[in-house]
Amino acid sequence: MSQLDMDFMKNEMAMYTLKKCMEEAVPLLLYFAAEPCTVCHAMLPKLQKALLEMEDGKEGRDYHLIVIESEKHPEICGQLLVFTVPTLLIFWEGREVLRESRFMDLNQITRILSQIIESRSSGPGFLEE
Repeated sequence: MSQLDMDFMKNEMAMYTLKKCMEEAVPLLLYFAAEPCTVCHAMLPKLQKALLEMEDGKEGRDYHLIVIESEKHPEICGQLLVFTVPTLLIFWEGREVLRESRFMDLNQITRILSQIIESRSSGPGFLEE
């Protein structure tokens, strides 16, 4: 098998794994970044800090955060229609519930994620728009 075939299989497995994670009841945050992107490098620590502050005092994390290098996974970017970085997508139960790009509103991100987590613990229902 050639290196190109191996890379294709890795990307296919990555997309399959992501699709499975997107369907779970646990919110999935996908942060798309690129190595030369200065905004990406500035926003990720701010996002991580906001998420840590949101979960402060709670046991365990009620979400998954995955950082995807857009240059290494162009197929994933294409399938999820990510054309700029940084981009954050939040998936919950198979649905995209938030898409933020470039300079992100961290308050909105944590508010929506908190609503998802609260609705998971309180039963059926969805976000207030």
